[in-house]
Amino acid sequence: MLEQSRPKLPDQTSIQKWQKIFKDLGAEWEYRGGDACALYTLSGKVSDYYFNSEVISKNPEMLGSLCREGYLPEVQRRNIGVDMVASYPPYGVAFAKALAQELGVGSCFIRSLAYPGFEQQLPGGTRVLVVADDIFSGSSVVKTIKAALANQCEVAPVVLAFANFSGRNSIEGLDIFSVITRRVELSDVSDSPLVARGVRAINAREHWEEFFAPRKA
Repeated sequence: MLEQSRPKLPDQTSIQKWQKIFKDLGAEWEYRGGDACALYTLSGKVSDYYFNSEVISKNPEMLGSLCREGYLPEVQRRNIGVDMVASYPPYGVAFAKALAQELGVGSCFIRSLAYPGFEQQLPGGTRVLVVADDIFSGSSVVKTIKAALANQCEVAPVVLAFANFSGRNSIEGLDIFSVITRRVELSDVSDSPLVARGVRAINAREHWEEFFAPRKA
């Protein structure tokens, strides 16, 4: 792992600013009544909260500002040297490319979650910084970290994420730095109290606009 100097405390003003921007952009949804709740695509579980990272990733100008104002200062505070920014498809790709551009380095990605080797061979000793859109179980992040270690890379001591829902402040011994940090309760469809009372569980990413449509009187 890459060594780091003792970092200053993160800029909470900047974090709070970006929390508000995420909410104002409509990247977050929380159940406030209505006939639909969020179904998570990968896990098949249901929640009264959803964070849609694509709202951020599909806005290149805003994503660039986020990297400059939110994540680049964190890298500098920790005095981390970086050769490559690494992530996983599909949701970590835009973030990794945007931050790599701000750092003036390259980006790399594992082929897929099923085949978690990097698409390109990295020289041993390459200094890799891992980023994620959001972290729940962290399995995607762990696969990216292990791919870097398998290439004999040096992995930076922090994982950068848009949001951390894991309930942990570290993963594989690496700190987690994120704009949003909160616990999110997920339940099986059969155990969801919302579904039990007739609220529909719908795929959040496919029907995102429906969550923000005016409720019928």
